[in-house]
Amino acid sequence: MTEFLRVGKGVYYGTPSDFNLLRLSIGVGAGYKPVRLPVITEDGDEVAVRVPDIPDDMLVLENIYGDWETPPDDPILYLLAHSDEAGIIKAEHVTPLADRLEAIKDAAVTFATNEYSATTAHRTAYDIDGMVEALREHAANWTDVRFTLEITYDV
Repeated sequence: MTEFLRVGKGVYYGTPSDFNLLRLSIGVGAGYKPVRLPVITEDGDEVAVRVPDIPDDMLVLENIYGDWETPPDDPILYLLAHSDEAGIIKAEHVTPLADRLEAIKDAAVTFATNEYSATTAHRTAYDIDGMVEALREHAANWTDVRFTLEITYDV
């Protein structure tokens, strides 16, 4: 079985673990410190995943499904705080998110270079550029960005 995360039309497509690495680089690039979050795998193992440290008082449960009664001070939270299976970034939020991604790209790439490798840094830059372009397309068409988790079974 293989899982793939699809984010909108062309915003992102890849494994959830690759997206988590990208999300960490973006989060650190935006100024959030990395922390280890314990999670339980499908096999029942407890592992620690590195994630951007978003203070709990900045979010409510509805935010991970795209419902923001009050827009966050930092538009990057539209991307960082979401459900991989049912998250939505609403059309009115995609332009501020694209602008913020452009602003933090260099810092995200620097983090990826220092923490991982030049290859990961290159991929981070490529993914952020692709995200910005696709988010701008969503903005032009006034369409929401939906997160879906696709599961394929290897035969």
